Amino acid sequence: LMVVKKDLVMKIKIQVMEKKLQKVVKKMKANKMKMKV
Repeated sequence: LMVVKKDLVMKIKIQVMEKKLQKVVKKMKANKMKMKV
């Protein structure tokens, strides 16, 4: 049970990290677009 719980926690942490990364990437892309204009 502990192993499964750890696996779930890791998956959730990875999902959260991916969402944060996506937001950062979107901000960076938006900033680059502003720089071009």
